[in-house]
Order: sequence, then structure tokens, then C-alpha cells
Amino acid sequence: MVFVPEPEFSRFTFGLAGGAARVVPSDAVVTALAQVLPAELVQKAILLGIFVLGCSGTALLVPSDSLGPRLVAGAFYVWNPYVAERLLIGQWALLLGYAGLPWVVRAVWSGRRLALAMLPAAVGGFAAMTVTAITALPAAVPRPRVVAKVAVVLALFSLPWLVVTALRPYGIEGDPVGGSRRSRPGRTRRSARWAACCRWAGSGTRTRCRPATRASSARWPGWCSRWWGGGRVPAQPVAGQVGGLAGAAAVGLAVASVGG
Repeated sequence: MVFVPEPEFSRFTFGLAGGAARVVPSDAVVTALAQVLPAELVQKAILLGIFVLGCSGTALLVPSDSLGPRLVAGAFYVWNPYVAERLLIGQWALLLGYAGLPWVVRAVWSGRRLALAMLPAAVGGFAAMTVTAITALPAAVPRPRVVAKVAVVLALFSLPWLVVTALRPYGIEGDPVGGSRRSRPGRTRRSARWAACCRWAGSGTRTRCRPATRASSARWPGWCSRWWGGGRVPAQPVAGQVGGLAGAAAVGLAVASVGG
């Protein structure tokens, strides 16, 4: 998670700086909280809230009277490769919606407190509301009234970033490697090189880097050699991955056995 020590309100905070409105309203909420509390406490509170919210909601969904299976389900829901990757790249706003999904499912099944269950996703913004919609709407399909109620709540909580996007006079200029050229000028070439050099980093093979464009071909060998040391991506240790997975599985089985 990446937080600045003293965040301040700006046009970017409200999605008015020209880029995509992905930070609306999460940045505004964090900035407002940081005016009252130290930013590091706000960061820790959000991180703790993601784990507590996701773990408790998942535990309540498990159809078991034993505490052990509930804790195992909650622990694996909030700590897995997907969550770790989202945290490493700073997508805490998406994880707010992810943590609230179990509560959203419970609210859809019961038909009550939908707005309260979707509040974390509303704070997260576009990505969090997207995963919430993908989860909530199919769960409500058998009941038309619940589907309508879910759709209304989703629409209302999406207004902060929908309005900003709809009222933007110039739109958003896309870029082939993702993101927005308006919001991140000068990063397109660097991102293209990075994407080409990292394309096969997780494949477990040794792959030569390839230039992203013809214009960068002349400068590519030196840049790639300096960054990756000879232009090769080292193979990932399979034994270490298997050992880690085996250890996690053993701990999970032990806890489940005690709980059963």
C-alpha cells in the first residue's frame, strides 16, 4: 500500500486532472481522514479493516457450527496470492470491495442492508464497485425485486465516479500499455519497454527481452542489459514455491482438523 505522509486535496483527488476517475472517491476519503488523523494511522486502519471485514464475512458464510472451518475459510479468503499481489501494487481500493463481497452476498440473500454491505465498495470506487456488481447481480437473479434493489444501490454508489467521467469535456486518451496519457505524460515509452521486458517474467523460463517498438530497438540492448543483467529473466525456483504451498496446506489441514 502506497500512502503519502500529508495528502492534500487537489483536482486529481476528485478526478478532475484529466486521467481516469479510478481514484474517486477513495482518494478523497483518505485525504479527509488524514486531516484528522496521521496518514500512517489511516493506512493501517484501512489495511486492518480489509482483513477483518473479509475474514469475518467469509466465516459467517460457512455453513458450519464449528469455529475452526470458519477461521480457515476466512484466513484463506483474506490471505492468498491474489490479495498479496493487489497489496504489492497498491490496489487497496479494489480490496475494499473484495473484502465486502461476503457481506454483500449475505445482504443479497436476505434482501436487507444492501447499502450498508456495499459501503466499502462505494469508498473503493470503480474497481471495487465492478467486482461487487459482478458478484451481487448474479446472486440476486432468481428474485426480480432484489435485482432491482441491487441495481439501484449500485447505480447510486457509482455516481461519484460516473458523474466525473460523464462531465469531462475532453474524455480520456487511452494508451496501449494501460492507463491514460493525459494523467501520466511521458510514461508511455518507459511502460512499453517495461511491459516487453517483463512479459514472461512469471513463466519460469529464461526468455530474451524483445524491443517494444522499432523506434526503441537501437537503444534497447543497452537498457535491457543494464536492467536485467544480460537481457535474460532468471528462472523461478519451483522447489521453493512447492514448499511454500505444502506448508500452507499443512497448516490449513491442521486447523481444520482441530476445528472439526
